[in-house]
Amino acid sequence: MSPRPAPKANSTAAEGEGVPVSSVTFNSIVDILEAEFLLGGSVIRPEATLAELGLDSLASREFINAVEDAFRLCFPPRRLDARSGGMTLRALCELVDELQRPPFERNPAGLQVKREFAFP
Repeated sequence: MSPRPAPKANSTAAEGEGVPVSSVTFNSIVDILEAEFLLGGSVIRPEATLAELGLDSLASREFINAVEDAFRLCFPPRRLDARSGGMTLRALCELVDELQRPPFERNPAGLQVKREFAFP
């Protein structure tokens, strides 16, 4: 296998980007690309779109399905780019991480509330 540009956990994967990418999520997605789509090398980076990786619309859908299966998730259709080819690996990692977070947090009073209602 070729070396991958794996970001450190809770750090940005590329200079100039302010959004952290989970290295576990990114590495799992890279594994899918390498094993099932025979991609590798420097082409796989967080900012690469599925189209830039050479995935056409059918291959993009198969890749999205493989990621859903690997993480045991079902992506809401409204959260995916209609063409999927315009989605970056960073955006896909963020979506996976978001859907894996528990839906509840504790507010300052210690009560369990839905994430969108929790105070910062």
